[in-house]
Amino acid sequence: MTELLYDLDAYMTEFDAEVTQCDPSQYSKQSCYDIILDRTAFFPEQGGQDCDSGTFLLPDAEETIQVLHVAIKDDIIHHFCDRPISIGVRLHGSINREQRFDRMQQHSGEHLVSGTVHRFFGADNVGFHLSAREVTLDFNTVFEEKDLAFIEDTVNRA
Repeated sequence: MTELLYDLDAYMTEFDAEVTQCDPSQYSKQSCYDIILDRTAFFPEQGGQDCDSGTFLLPDAEETIQVLHVAIKDDIIHHFCDRPISIGVRLHGSINREQRFDRMQQHSGEHLVSGTVHRFFGADNVGFHLSAREVTLDFNTVFEEKDLAFIEDTVNRA
């Protein structure tokens, strides 16, 4: 099981870890390597939210390894990377800070909107998607223009 550092500190964007597994794999029809670490600060794609992006740096190396995608399965985080890393190697992970912070803000905004909608309209959030280009929320009701203006104003004041 991978230690989930992002659960301990959502602002953590630098960490050190040890490679416990490295296997050839595919991501988005591209050959890559599935790297498993003993611990990670990379947030995986889950719950309607895209994963973090970033790099790994090996000890005494100047070249970085690109993290193409991050997924979770059975409490294990899989880092799909452009190059292999030997088992037992300690590496340094670096997460794209700007992207992480933007997604944190968007995710917080989603909670504010969903809470406002539930409080004033009794509706539930039944779907959520957060990507680099957009945030979508699905509710189990239909809103009028005046309702949307009220929700927007209430959330902006919060």
